[in-house]
Amino acid sequence: MASHCTSLIPSNAFPEQELIFARAFALLKQAVQDRVFPGAAIAVVDRGELAAWRGIGRFTYAPDSPPVTPTTVFDLASVTKALATTAMAMILYERGLLSLDQPSSTRCRSSASPRMARLFPTHAAA
Repeated sequence: MASHCTSLIPSNAFPEQELIFARAFALLKQAVQDRVFPGAAIAVVDRGELAAWRGIGRFTYAPDSPPVTPTTVFDLASVTKALATTAMAMILYERGLLSLDQPSSTRCRSSASPRMARLFPTHAAA
């Protein structure tokens, strides 16, 4: 469920964000128009300081759906699994504890597909 706390930071706290992040905001607005997703809450942090804070789109595709605000909180549900697993794999790879060329069956005994010869984390990032 979403949370709205608009009194935390004034709406004019980042007056230059529209100019500085114009291309990024335009890309997100276009994605909403193209129905890639109905909305997004964005926060940009630079060197520990909040540099931009904005909501784009709505909760659903319905025209009467509430708008997304900078403080909207989304339930990530199964997205967390992919993010956590990818981050863990990147850390293990950086530490030399995971080979991207190693057959997945050597790490996961119940590998669903014996045809999967390598791990492909780069495909998810592309």
